[in-house]
Amino acid sequence: MIIFRRLFLDRTEQKLLIVPAAGAGVVLGRQVERVKKTIARLIDSYADGLLERKEFEPRLQAARQRLARLEEEARVAADAAARQAELRLLVGRLEEFATQVQAGLGEADWGTRREIIRALVRQNHRLLHLHLIGKAAHDALSERHRLKAEQALYDSELNQARARRMTGVAGRRFDTLQFVRKAAAGTNRLDLRNEAIASLILPDFQPVKKWPKAPDLILELFDSHLRRYFTNDATGNVIVRDVDTDRQLASLPGRGLPLTTGILSGNDRLLVAVDRNNQAWIWNVETRAPVSIDFPKGARLMAFTPDNRAVIVKHADDSFHFLNSSSGAEEKVWPGPFALAYISFNASGELFCGNNKTNVIIHNSADGTVLTNLAHPETVYAMAWHPDGRRLATSCGKTIHFWDAPTGREIGIAEGHESRIVGLVYGDLGQVLISTCWDHTLRLWQTDTHHELVKNSRAGNNIQMSPDGDLLSFLSWDASLTELWQVASGREVRRLELPSHAGNIYRITYQGGFSPDGTLVHLRVSDGTHLFDSRSLQRLALLPSTRTLLAGQFHPAGTGFIDGNTDGRFAPVAEVN
Repeated sequence: MIIFRRLFLDRTEQKLLIVPAAGAGVVLGRQVERVKKTIARLIDSYADGLLERKEFEPRLQAARQRLARLEEEARVAADAAARQAELRLLVGRLEEFATQVQAGLGEADWGTRREIIRALVRQNHRLLHLHLIGKAAHDALSERHRLKAEQALYDSELNQARARRMTGVAGRRFDTLQFVRKAAAGTNRLDLRNEAIASLILPDFQPVKKWPKAPDLILELFDSHLRRYFTNDATGNVIVRDVDTDRQLASLPGRGLPLTTGILSGNDRLLVAVDRNNQAWIWNVETRAPVSIDFPKGARLMAFTPDNRAVIVKHADDSFHFLNSSSGAEEKVWPGPFALAYISFNASGELFCGNNKTNVIIHNSADGTVLTNLAHPETVYAMAWHPDGRRLATSCGKTIHFWDAPTGREIGIAEGHESRIVGLVYGDLGQVLISTCWDHTLRLWQTDTHHELVKNSRAGNNIQMSPDGDLLSFLSWDASLTELWQVASGREVRRLELPSHAGNIYRITYQGGFSPDGTLVHLRVSDGTHLFDSRSLQRLALLPSTRTLLAGQFHPAGTGFIDGNTDGRFAPVAEVN
């Protein structure tokens, strides 16, 4: 009778198990319907303009992820309920059989009883085997559902990453790469690698940090590399701080009055500033020693000369006075008149430009003579020299104009802003131009095509970029915040172009590599070894060869290049300067 009790206990336990499984399926079904209604309401709210995109996207993504998880749990619960129902049916049939046997067991002889017990044991074994098979099948089905749900979630997130990448809105590159980084922990699929490559070529913006600026502190100057910033206190002292840590690095002594304006030299070693009493000093940032300079009423600080040996001060009569940076003594005067609001020197220092309402005037830096006048239909508020020293970008209303400065020829325009453009700066060796506008956007433009690459919804005044093009700073429109942003120009994926080869349509590239210091790139091609500058990608030299060379590398010291012959020997063929 022990066997029958075990069966009845199993049946009782089975009844207790079936109820929670079925109940869980009902509860999960209700939760799935609620999440679907939530998704529908989110979509309707976004369509009606009640939700901003930045709020809608993460909430929709979270809801879809919860829906996928609940649907998977509902499938598992349904499978468990079905399996338990089958098991209950089998147990019921066995119970009926046991009842019949028990009714006639008292009249059976010992041999019959023994055969009945053996049959029951065999049936128990079959039932147990059936249960194990069903459990294994259920586990396999659950695993398939789990893998299918994970794949569906992966595909959903990948499609969202692709959609984000194609929006043209700031953050698209960094958000997509964040997804790729997370997904790559569990897979190395080709579509994931392709998505990473597609993201790496995207220019983009990403905030790094921001800090408040006191309204009574006029100065907010960065050095050329955006590693230090200069501000002032109420008594005119200039405070030098580290951008990353905000740690105070130095204090330049003032003269007791707040400062009203200031500029840094190109080498970041000199600072000239004017206080509220119209007195001006030049500080040597390293020695912290101030030198007083002549600064009459109506005067204006214009710029340091390209060699940083003098600071240019415009007097009220529009004459330029050159004051020695070390002594403050006046060295020369250009009578002008230079009716210019702002001036900027090109990279070589041979030219400078200045704006006078609708005109941008190009001058010779040696004597100040006018070379050309770039006329605009509206007032010009910003100018930026290209690193090549010839091209100049200017802003006029909502339009950016591109010029060949020495000839005065306009070479293109860029349009897309919806208000006045008030700041321009080139970055990444001149491959991109960044503009800031009163439409509250920063935009990144491709220099050669003049096409807009990406738009950022944060913007401000005093835009400045690091020489490598990786960092951008600006002051918020209300002058309450200084912001630092990372800029990705998409140069991780770049193209090396070989000149056409006369008499040979097809060329094969066998190998490529970097020099030990990373400044050079070599390409092993069928006509020889081509050397490129790794930053500008300009081709520097060709090391010709009349034989097929399948291997080559830079000397470990970086002083030469070694080619591999077809007979397996290496021979130095060139020195790298």
